[in-house]
Amino acid sequence: MSEPESAPVPAARPPRPAEPVLTSLVLALLGDVASSEQKWHEARHWYRRALAAPDGGRAHDRARAALGTLPPQRPDGR
Repeated sequence: MSEPESAPVPAARPPRPAEPVLTSLVLALLGDVASSEQKWHEARHWYRRALAAPDGGRAHDRARAALGTLPPQRPDGR
């Protein structure tokens, strides 16, 4: 008896790596580190990312409060 022909199996694609996910608390802490180093532009970046993160709660409050205490931005946006 001969084996029935089977349909070719499509090649499996390798799994894509998961996108890194930083929680709002980690993002706010990165802002705290940048702020302590007086890197205001970088601190604003991390605090704004913390506010945009889907999780929230107290980390959002922390980032919002920290943004309010940073020195004003210079005209060049830093």
